[in-house]
Amino acid sequence: MRGSQVARAIALGLASTTAFAAVNDATYDSSLNFRPDNVTSSDLYHWVGSYYNGSTTIEIEPFGGIAAQEEGTNDATWCPNLKDKTYSTKFDTILGLTERSKYNAGNNPLNAFLTLWDVGYNFSSLNASQGITDLPWDWALFSSLPLDSYNGSFTEPDIFNLTLAETTKAPYNLSSTFTQYGSESTFDTTFPILFNMTSCNGTQDIDWSGYMISNYYWPSTGSNVSYPDPTLDIVFDSKTAKLTINGYIQAVEGCEEKPTNQDFCEADTIIEAKMTVTFEGTIDSYHSDELETASSKPAWIKTVGFNNITQTSGNSTSGSGNSDKKNGSNGHQYPGAFPLVASLAVLLASSLYI
Repeated sequence: MRGSQVARAIALGLASTTAFAAVNDATYDSSLNFRPDNVTSSDLYHWVGSYYNGSTTIEIEPFGGIAAQEEGTNDATWCPNLKDKTYSTKFDTILGLTERSKYNAGNNPLNAFLTLWDVGYNFSSLNASQGITDLPWDWALFSSLPLDSYNGSFTEPDIFNLTLAETTKAPYNLSSTFTQYGSESTFDTTFPILFNMTSCNGTQDIDWSGYMISNYYWPSTGSNVSYPDPTLDIVFDSKTAKLTINGYIQAVEGCEEKPTNQDFCEADTIIEAKMTVTFEGTIDSYHSDELETASSKPAWIKTVGFNNITQTSGNSTSGSGNSDKKNGSNGHQYPGAFPLVASLAVLLASSLYI
């Protein structure tokens, strides 16, 4: 469990006295999915919903599955170090499954985002003035672009569609096929997957950058192989969540600078590989609202920042920092570190939910 257990205990103990700040906040718009103004935490937790902490494993199998059909892969001199091997990389992970809002265009039942971080990452070091898409995660996936504010003048489209399996209660099962991955509409939220793997012909490990293959753009590359679009599956309830991505990637060896979005770095070695991404996590009850589990669709009772707090067993990841951002629908205010006695006084006076 990361974060300050002392601060958490203080906040929970004062929950009944802090609740009225959210209710009486004149700037709070309950029709939006933003947290109220008395909630102060990282932009990772800006939205009403459930947050799960856990670990993600990415498995890369060079020339695996259909990728074995690529020209040159049967040549014994082509990347001999990578053949018949599987590489595995682990990341600390936060999965957010959040309420939709009136700025969302589309039919998805919720908004989903997945952020992968170095193992042991110190979340308290985050610069909280940054939006979630600018934070220093290793890789991220968004079903729609997360917004920090909304002025009513636009809508935000879904990046990929989520289908909810028919049910009468939790657990909920979501699935998607990334038919538009790599298109212009997904460019700002399409990120390379960075991992470490043996060099193609050398003896040392080297950084690789992977880009998921979809049929939106792949046929135009001139490849003689047809790949399936990547697929996503999420199963979750009020305590646990599991996410799986299956697909193929084009991997580039030895980028000198970290690539961004869909920009390929220049390299002499490019291969295709089979990829599986698996996340398993438990509810972060401290940052999560109460998921209604007896409904056919996921919905949340707003508890974070209100007095109707119901804690579900889970763990917590601290993501606080320093910032001058403040407004319930435009961001958060992030208090810096201060002594325990002072924090008690501030909590009582300003009704902050840390």
